[in-house]
Amino acid sequence: MTTTDVEQLGSIFADAAAYADPASWHAAAARIRAEEPILRVSVPDFPEFWAITKHDDVMEIERLPEQFTNAPVPTLATVDRVAKMAETPVQTLIQMDGDKHKAHRNIVNDWFKPGNVKKMQERVDTLAKQSVDRMAELGGECDFVNDVALHFPLQVILSLLGLPEADFGRMLQLTQELFGAEDPDIARMAEDESQISVLLDDTHPEYLIIAVTDNGKGFPVEGRQRLLEPYMTTREGGTGLGLPIVAKILEDHGGGMELADNPAGRGGQVRMWIPKTKQDVSEEAPAASSRNDSRKASL
Repeated sequence: MTTTDVEQLGSIFADAAAYADPASWHAAAARIRAEEPILRVSVPDFPEFWAITKHDDVMEIERLPEQFTNAPVPTLATVDRVAKMAETPVQTLIQMDGDKHKAHRNIVNDWFKPGNVKKMQERVDTLAKQSVDRMAELGGECDFVNDVALHFPLQVILSLLGLPEADFGRMLQLTQELFGAEDPDIARMAEDESQISVLLDDTHPEYLIIAVTDNGKGFPVEGRQRLLEPYMTTREGGTGLGLPIVAKILEDHGGGMELADNPAGRGGQVRMWIPKTKQDVSEEAPAASSRNDSRKASL
């Protein structure tokens, strides 16, 4: 095989259709690994990138975070999408580096330590069996992404965080709306123009502050903070557990939650704060920053 042939094989990393044939994909990747393990790939509509195919090389890169950063391009994407990545309103860990990455990672780090994850093995096995049973019930055909892949990882994470299974569907919906707002199939914009906005403010010196605001019916004026107590709900069919569980998680990590009116008019706002580093519970909610570098996304 010539060097040119190996370079042509590099298209498997950017061609969605190539992943539909796993055997051919892995055969091509094996040949790249054997002949050109660090391969410069040039394909239409994508910026040039390097494909690293050996474990030792990948681990060496992992040990050099200052040279190989997450930002500004954390994932393989087309030229058009790369140009818009800097405009991402809500960042996740894969888009952060340095102290900012560490501060955000520390918020959930304890939940995902090996010992805590191991305690979840029985629950993970149950969820996996449910996924397999669901595929079997579909009669030999399924949309793996929508029927399985969207559900199983999120269900495991929500179980780890202690959320009840009754809230899984709602959390899936909110996750899709938050991170896929540009997709018209899942973006939040009903016929009545109901909206949710998320404000993530990391400018406070001690806290990360998240404000989730909608233009719905809002919270009752009297006794609204009681909605943070278990089994208190104003929603028909509601369990009264969603907000209290989140509030308890925040409290256990030195943060808090409060319910308020939408400052822009009709609707309500859930305001949450959590320390950037571990500390005792705050006695007073930190003041929300109005600086321009706060990030807002309308979903």
